[in-house]
Amino acid sequence: MTSVYSSSSAGSGSIVSPVKGVTMPKLFYNCLESLKPSAKPVKELKAAIGEIVFNEKSQVIVLEQNKILLPPTSYMAWGFHDRSVRVGAVGTDKSHCVLETNDVYEITCMASADGKVIFGGLTTGTVVVWSLSPPCSSNLASLQLHPKRALDAHTDIVTGLAACPAHNFIVSSSRDHTAVIWHLTQLTFIRQLKGHSGAITALAVNDVKGEIATASGSQLFLWSLNGVQLAVINTAEASLFGGNPSSLILCLGFSTLNEWDARNVVMCGTSDGLVKIYSCELRKVIPAEPEDCVFGSSETSYFGAEPSDVNNSSSRSNKAVKDHLLKRQQRIQNHHYNRKLANKGCANLDVASSNKNSCSSTSSEQQGSGIGANSQQSNVNPATSSSSKDVEWRRSFQLRRVLSEHTAFSQQIANAHPAPITCLRPTKDQRSLLVGDGVGRVWLWTIDNTINSNGTAF
Repeated sequence: MTSVYSSSSAGSGSIVSPVKGVTMPKLFYNCLESLKPSAKPVKELKAAIGEIVFNEKSQVIVLEQNKILLPPTSYMAWGFHDRSVRVGAVGTDKSHCVLETNDVYEITCMASADGKVIFGGLTTGTVVVWSLSPPCSSNLASLQLHPKRALDAHTDIVTGLAACPAHNFIVSSSRDHTAVIWHLTQLTFIRQLKGHSGAITALAVNDVKGEIATASGSQLFLWSLNGVQLAVINTAEASLFGGNPSSLILCLGFSTLNEWDARNVVMCGTSDGLVKIYSCELRKVIPAEPEDCVFGSSETSYFGAEPSDVNNSSSRSNKAVKDHLLKRQQRIQNHHYNRKLANKGCANLDVASSNKNSCSSTSSEQQGSGIGANSQQSNVNPATSSSSKDVEWRRSFQLRRVLSEHTAFSQQIANAHPAPITCLRPTKDQRSLLVGDGVGRVWLWTIDNTINSNGTAF
């Protein structure tokens, strides 16, 4: 059963300024250590939470899995034994319209940007596009689905669809380890996102920046709209709870209020009941020299995890660090040794020139000092230039908070069978976070004004 309820942020809190010179309300991702869950679920349904959306009146609409919202107050459901698609009103379980798709293959996921064009992923890897008429605001019993186009780029089951009308594209994910970006209105192929180690289990789009988040097992990927991989991390290894290798990412979410805010976060809900919140930050990394490549690879290896080989990243990183530190130590020792030789040479020239006349002494001192300066300069510049060339800026995920109360393992609550997290959605004002789980509960995480940003009480 779908549900609608009004949600107002609990307490506006004080005004904070995470960026100097900018004043704005306190947002949940700026006060992660102060987040506290509601004592009881704000909403409970009979099945796992699939979607949390906001209507034009800022009311929260909660839908079960296998349902999407058809604005303003209708939903479309799939996954029935007769392969039909059914339309009903939000807040009721009754189907007002049953639509036959004339397709023998099962629908695995659906998405819509405006409620007029419907996208459906099939078990064959095809994304089918229908037009829905008349509009849902009219009589639901007269609705009809008209096939428009079939989008073929996947070779296995389509696992997810996410539309972004702000940037006019839609993304599909599949078990074939790829995600595909399609043009939303022209219904044409744009590009493919490769590099996943397994089937894609979750997908989300940042409506403000156009960035795409995908998840394969426990690995989290962040992509630009142009298909550039911005960051990747294995969330199981980076967990504060020791890491669960069997943990899967089931849902993803973004904070999207201010595009310029560097503290924006990417959130992922896992099968073991955790909500992991990451920020994507620029970090300095030092690439290893070509002769230091591991396993005889002709490419330059970098410190940290490589997107193409996340599992071997730790061993490669350790060897690269040792080799780099050894070479840097040798460069420093050679630099100091050459400086001593240069200074010693200057002193010898000065002593020898003192036995000659003043004119020759002056000229030889100038010549000696010139030799010393040149030798020092020749030794300093390569070191300085090499160090500047070695530094490279790369984006990386930084774990900022793990939400675990009520749904998963924590020091206070021992829960042997946590409910999986199936849906994440910040409120419109970005002051609270709605978390839906696999047993139909929706929890509201709000800022506790009695706790500061460091997690200590006032």
